[in-house]
Amino acid sequence: MEADERTRFNRLHTRHLRALKLQGLSDKTIDAYARALRRVAEFFDACPDRLSTEQLTVYFAELVDSHSWSTVKVDCNGLQFFLRHVLKRDWSWVEMIRAPEIQSLPDILTPAEIEGLIGATRKLRYRVFLLTTYSMGLRLGEALPALCRKHHKPHWLFPSAVGSPGCIRAATTPMDRGGTQAAMKAVVAQCGVKKVSIHSLRHSFATHLLMKGTDIREIQELLGHKSVETTIYTHVVRELKTKAHSPLDDL
Repeated sequence: MEADERTRFNRLHTRHLRALKLQGLSDKTIDAYARALRRVAEFFDACPDRLSTEQLTVYFAELVDSHSWSTVKVDCNGLQFFLRHVLKRDWSWVEMIRAPEIQSLPDILTPAEIEGLIGATRKLRYRVFLLTTYSMGLRLGEALPALCRKHHKPHWLFPSAVGSPGCIRAATTPMDRGGTQAAMKAVVAQCGVKKVSIHSLRHSFATHLLMKGTDIREIQELLGHKSVETTIYTHVVRELKTKAHSPLDDL
């Protein structure tokens, strides 16, 4: 990229980052959209502000061959944002890109696998955390900041495990998110089950309830989904055979 072109790109890239932050997007989304802009600049070795529709068509055709559709969609959204919010230009060209509509099923663990994972978790705080997350169908971000109120004084249910027992009891922050995920990854590898994340416990909770006969609307309410359509566990409805009860009872 020529020096003048590089200077112009750096200036636009900075504006792009600023616009992303002003839209209140997450750090993960900002990073992905910024990477999309850098990727297309590297592909043409040019600042992307003057690329034609034909050039962008060629670029995305190449991207479809070399990357997953999820990457293609993220890059499409990132460049769409750049055109719309930074260049103030028409972005209707992105409508030509249509990813195949494939609804992947969530990773589901059996009750026996859940029992094995929890039983194999050595540290008590992580074992209780996994049990709580599964038994309530919580997201990671919902379970970590949970508070337990005792004698009208708030305490973290899962406090930061740094320091002495006294420091832990007086912790002002919850247990580390990365440490919790690492603990889950380690016990999954130890038990030899399929690669799953903490969020898979939530998927498994919902699916196990369905398999026990719980009404889909009750599960919708438990999970906090806005509508039945957003509850993606109906693939097991036909397998319902027994009266519903908590999947925690099976552990």
